[in-house]
Amino acid sequence: GRAGRPGASGWLRGAAMKQSGFTLLETLVAMALLSLLAMGVATALRLGLSFPARAGASDHADAVWAAQSFLRRILPQALPLSDGAGAPVAFAGDGRHLEWVAALPARAAAPGLSRLGLGLEGDRLVLRWVPLAEGVAPGSHPLAEGVTALRLAYWGPPAPGLPARWLDGWAGRPALPALVRLRLDTAAGPWPDFVVALPVAALPGGTS
Repeated sequence: GRAGRPGASGWLRGAAMKQSGFTLLETLVAMALLSLLAMGVATALRLGLSFPARAGASDHADAVWAAQSFLRRILPQALPLSDGAGAPVAFAGDGRHLEWVAALPARAAAPGLSRLGLGLEGDRLVLRWVPLAEGVAPGSHPLAEGVTALRLAYWGPPAPGLPARWLDGWAGRPALPALVRLRLDTAAGPWPDFVVALPVAALPGGTS
C-alpha cells in the first residue's frame, strides 16, 4: 500500500500541473480575444466616423443625378410658342430664373401644357408649373436644397447675323436658344456643368 502512495502523489502533482497549464492556456486565449475585441472597437470607431461623410457624398451624387435627369427630360420639351411669325416665343430667362412652355410627363399631377419656371426660392432650386388648361391646380417641386449660387446661360447669337455665344439672358426672341447651361453651387458641393440642347437647329460657333 505504501509503495503505491508515491505513484498516487505523482499523479496528483501531474494533474495539478495539467490543471495549471490549462489555466495558463485559458489566459492566453482570453488575452488574444481581448486584443481582437480592442481592434474591432477601434475599427468600428474609425468606420463610424467615416461612413457619414461617404453617405453624404453618395446622397449628394444621387440628388444631382436625379435632378439633372429630370431636367434633361423636361427642358428639351420646350415649345417655341408665339403669337405669330416673328413674334417672341414663350421662353425667357436670365442668370437666376428661366420660364418656358412644355408638357409635363404623363404621370405628373398636371398633364398637358404648362408654363414652367425654374429658379431659386431661398436656398432651394425649385421647379414651378402653371397649367394652361383651366381648372388644373399649379404646383411646384424642389430639385436641390442648400443652394448657394445659381448661374444660367443661353447659347445663341446676341443679335441677328452675329456669331453665337453664351449669353446671360434670353428674352423677346423669335426662337429658342440652342443650349441652356446651368451651374449650381450647394453646401454639399458644386454640380458638374449641366448643358441641355433645345429642339432648334444648331447655331454656328463653338460652345466653350
